[in-house]
Amino acid sequence: ITHLLTQLMGGELTVTSTPGQGSTFTVRLYLSEIAAPAQRSLRHHRPVTGYLGPRRSLLVVDDHPTQRQMLAGMLLPLGFQIREAASGSECLESVRDNPPDAVLLDITMDDMDGWETARRLRAQAERALPGPAPDDTGGCTAMPIIMVSANAFENRADKLMEAGAQAFVDKPVIESELLEALQRHLQLEWVAELPRPGWAPAALPGAVALPDDYAATLTRLARLGHAQGLQQALGRLLHEHPACAAEVASLRQLVERYAFADLLQRLQRARALDPAGETADAPADPPPDPPPDQPARPGDAASEGAA
Repeated sequence: ITHLLTQLMGGELTVTSTPGQGSTFTVRLYLSEIAAPAQRSLRHHRPVTGYLGPRRSLLVVDDHPTQRQMLAGMLLPLGFQIREAASGSECLESVRDNPPDAVLLDITMDDMDGWETARRLRAQAERALPGPAPDDTGGCTAMPIIMVSANAFENRADKLMEAGAQAFVDKPVIESELLEALQRHLQLEWVAELPRPGWAPAALPGAVALPDDYAATLTRLARLGHAQGLQQALGRLLHEHPACAAEVASLRQLVERYAFADLLQRLQRARALDPAGETADAPADPPPDPPPDQPARPGDAASEGAA
């Protein structure tokens, strides 16, 4: 990834390595000097793993395959359906045949730049709608257009409005900025990892037996990582079986920490117990041996031989 980013910015990445000692990687970038760096607000985002609701489709438009692959690699794991276009004309054709939920549009392209492509997208959408244009931004704005460029000077509100675009994201693309733009314009609700607590959670009591139907349902939901479904099932379990209140509380702690692996292990232990709290499949104790001074009864040996 570092090599790819360095090449995209016109730099070079070199490495020197000595067996048994280590390696040194050097990145050289050719950057213009500025008097004072622009202040950039830093926001701390929790890692995003997906989003709620139906799957959304995105059209990534860039004439550099590596740029398209980078954005696709960033968004595909989150559940987006990604299509690609290598030019402005290909973008217009793709949107006309199958409109996506949003377009990520590079500005600097050979055949047609991003601004012109955005204007034509809006004009194309306007021609497809009956009656007058619904607003003054160049046509239908139901499909968000997010401009992407390494030139921060292109980020001007008047140019975005004139082209009918909704947002601007700098290159190299920072994931949190792109996700913020998608969240705002697609009305997304992210599914994010909870931060790990700085304190060690209290040890939970030992597992207790659960009704078979609830144990099976909770196991299935835990394997899916369905936290909301687990909470609902635990609520029903508590309502129908108040005696399981302590175990429900322990299971809820694991769900709230998204500790699904620990939850599955606890459910497996609970399913191996009978209602009395003993292991269900434990073998029966063998009969005790007779006392050593007890004489054998006549006929025992004969009976064994006959058997």
